[in-house]
Amino acid sequence: MTGEHPVHGIHISHQLWFFGGLTLAFSISEMVVGAQMNSITLLSDGFHNLADAGTYGIAIITNRAQLAGGAESHRVGVMGGMATCTTTLTLTFFAGLEAFQRLFVNPHTKELAHIGTAYFVVAALGIALNGAAMFALGGHGHSHGGLPCHADQPPSVEDALTVEGCADAAHDGCHGHGHGHGHGHAHGHAKKDCCEQESLYQGSSTGSGRLQTSPSFQEEQLQRDMNIYALWLHTAQDVLGSIIVLICGLIVQFGGFPGARHADSVGGLIICTLVWITTVPVWVDGVRELSRRHYLPFSHDGGLGKRYDAAMG
Repeated sequence: MTGEHPVHGIHISHQLWFFGGLTLAFSISEMVVGAQMNSITLLSDGFHNLADAGTYGIAIITNRAQLAGGAESHRVGVMGGMATCTTTLTLTFFAGLEAFQRLFVNPHTKELAHIGTAYFVVAALGIALNGAAMFALGGHGHSHGGLPCHADQPPSVEDALTVEGCADAAHDGCHGHGHGHGHGHAHGHAKKDCCEQESLYQGSSTGSGRLQTSPSFQEEQLQRDMNIYALWLHTAQDVLGSIIVLICGLIVQFGGFPGARHADSVGGLIICTLVWITTVPVWVDGVRELSRRHYLPFSHDGGLGKRYDAAMG
């Protein structure tokens, strides 16, 4: 295994199990309350949370795949994120159809006092649970900070290895610099340059070039980023969804204006629309990544990757 300390991966796995279990329990309770109230807003948000529980399961599987290593472990994360997005889009599509149909019929939401209390409790719990999950997962997704300079281990996964990251690391203490000698290589004044551990400096005969991460670390970074970022994105959507649930409940319970009776259907449509707007780009990115990925080492691909990226814009 390259690029990630095993203890770090195990720690992420424990977090995934914990929040995945809580999300599954919450989604079931949310759908039960929504069914009792005939509330499409709660049902839509419950479907989304159920899909997120499946996302946690996929994330656990892909995390184990990366810890085990293997030539294809990096593919699992990208495909896992795409599977999660597909499930979410399917569930919210049918929930959106139901919400749209309810705009033209009498409101279905019951307004009994004890049911109303459960409605607001579920919304508040959703905000708290998903907010905590967002905070916990925020450090494992798309991070772009500088790289630590450790002589005995490579950068961790959350220290995403990028050109800017290596430049920051060199400026802050690595003191790395590159020389172009034909194909070029990297040197550092630190005990072991962190950029030298996980990168290749490919320059021209004039000394110019660009810093690239090694294939193994870049693949693991992609796998982690795609999977965890998809999970973090769905969790952020759930926070917003719970806020919408709370607002719709207040309108249905206390609103006295004519359109208040349609607040539940409108809330369901808003949640489904937001899910589609934010999820489709992640799915498309996964398709593009799987289609463009080439597995030759950077030093032997003959510039194929750069030409493909240029053609794709």
